[in-house]
Amino acid sequence: MITDKPNYNEGETIQVQLKLAGDTTGCTQLVKLIDCWGRLIQQTESTPGSQADLTIENELLSRAYKIKAKLYKNKHQIAQRQAIVKVRPKQDKLVWDDYEIGTWITGDGTRLYLWKHQAEIIRSLNIKTIISNWGTIAHDFTTRHGFHPTNLAGAGLGQASEPEEYTKTKDKTLLVRNVCLSNPEFLQKIKDNFNKMSQNYSCEAMRFFWLGDEQSITGYNGKPIDFCFSNHCLEQFRIFLKDRYKSLDVLNDNWSTDFQTWDQVLPMTRDEVYANPKLVAGWADHLEFMDGRLENVVGIIRKTIEQNDPNCLVSISGTQAPTAYGGMDWWKQTRQFNSLMNYYGGGQHEIHRSFIPSGAIMPWSW
Repeated sequence: MITDKPNYNEGETIQVQLKLAGDTTGCTQLVKLIDCWGRLIQQTESTPGSQADLTIENELLSRAYKIKAKLYKNKHQIAQRQAIVKVRPKQDKLVWDDYEIGTWITGDGTRLYLWKHQAEIIRSLNIKTIISNWGTIAHDFTTRHGFHPTNLAGAGLGQASEPEEYTKTKDKTLLVRNVCLSNPEFLQKIKDNFNKMSQNYSCEAMRFFWLGDEQSITGYNGKPIDFCFSNHCLEQFRIFLKDRYKSLDVLNDNWSTDFQTWDQVLPMTRDEVYANPKLVAGWADHLEFMDGRLENVVGIIRKTIEQNDPNCLVSISGTQAPTAYGGMDWWKQTRQFNSLMNYYGGGQHEIHRSFIPSGAIMPWSW
């Protein structure tokens, strides 16, 4: 069985061609289009080998359709084939304007032959959206059984650790984050990755892409690490400072420093501020700059996704409370994230709904 393309939009026609072998004299082929709810949408009966045209028209939302082809001779079935195609529903069926229940499903203990029964149980709980860190569940289980799919895609925002050598030497030039959020190669890589993913998954009409769970520039609960002193970050940081202070003299006055050139300018660490509180401005400016680095990464991802799927949201799971470290300045980050699977800590529910009142807020509950 061959279809003219692998994925479709609702309203399009699927062209099905069957390749037959052997004597088909006196045979008839029957081709059926069945939605994810098991409903017969259309069927055609014709002579063997002729093209079957199946138009995707459905009152219900279905992201996957099964094509069943059977060959009959003298009213007896002698062969059959089937295929599954993914179909992007019309946009008016995808509007998210009411409360929805979602759940996280892992691949542990999941078996393909149990999917039908698992789906029935999940639907009985009125769950509509599936979140999963296993691609087979996230894309195949959801689309085949009538749930809203989401996609987990890493974006270099995972938690990091303080370099051991810095702990030993206190040489702050060793405070280079892995991954550096200012590295041009990294930024191009995530742009390319999300461009490819959003093109590939556009046919599924994702509820949202989510960029990881409990993410942070540093670590859980705003672990205090003075990232990032990479050459890429320092170059961008000095541009940030030139815009803020206009001249090196003004920066020195505010920072209580005596840098002679812009190339000498380095931010302060918490250890330096503990030793001399007058240096706090050089520490605070750096943390604010790093918040902006995170915002920049998420902004690149969102813009890239929206080019291929304008209605897809960008989210993150297990949001961290706003602290000095970690990048979670939610006023900045909610300018890019338009949906959040958020935690309660640090007054986040009030913060998030204030900054993105029209966004999709999905609080975790357990």
